[in-house]
Amino acid sequence: MVEYQNPNYPADTFTGTAGTYARFRLPYPPQLIEHLLAQHRDVRRDLLIDLACGPGRLTIPLAPFFSRVTAVDLEPEMVEEARRQAHGLGVTNITWRVGRVEELETPSGTAAMITIGEAFHRVDQKRVLENGRRSLRPGGTFVILGGTSVFDPTVPWQRAVADVVQKWTGLQNVPYVSQEFIAETVKQCEDQMNDRGFKEVASRQFSMRHTWTAESIVGYLFSTSFCSRRALGANADAFAADMADNLSKFGRQFEEDWSFGCTLGQNPRT
Repeated sequence: MVEYQNPNYPADTFTGTAGTYARFRLPYPPQLIEHLLAQHRDVRRDLLIDLACGPGRLTIPLAPFFSRVTAVDLEPEMVEEARRQAHGLGVTNITWRVGRVEELETPSGTAAMITIGEAFHRVDQKRVLENGRRSLRPGGTFVILGGTSVFDPTVPWQRAVADVVQKWTGLQNVPYVSQEFIAETVKQCEDQMNDRGFKEVASRQFSMRHTWTAESIVGYLFSTSFCSRRALGANADAFAADMADNLSKFGRQFEEDWSFGCTLGQNPRT
């Protein structure tokens, strides 16, 4: 099992990434959204809480199925981007908040569902799950979500992406992770939920195929904490040019398998 430590990430980890995050991060697959909604037959009168909401990639698709939504993120510009995205789509039932998810205060027993997407590793997991149980109504659902590309070391363009990232950041094995690491992470999420008293804890995976261009690969990397323009500093444009040059050797489009997953746990009814 992956040993958990409270990471205590700084508030400005994703500063400057909101626009590229909203544009280049992959949306959650429709099948995953449908799976979440199937947990409750009628949630149209209920509250959804989305923790670490970012620019609303999960909040906004789920919001029409709930009467009201509370979404919180540590980054003010992420919340502002989320507001802009929601306004453009005519979604009006979301209350946006800036702050640490560990400090979000909500009335006990009021939420039908609490979600946290691709950020569980960045928060105090014990505290977030304990707060979640208090906020959920009996039978409510806590959901941890994530998504990652499926790395194939025999695919030359994927190897080239990893090599260019390492060249400019010094980091190895990013942006890709192994299937073993994914399995360990899922197991850790399940263990944390079970330890906090959630019932019927289970995980599901959903696969999709995505086609990238050199521009969208660079855009995606600019949306990450380790390869953002802020992290790269004066090297950002040189990094982008180097990535485009290396990828041009392999074509103009690049197909990649992605795996999205969710771990769900139910708040006990009694």
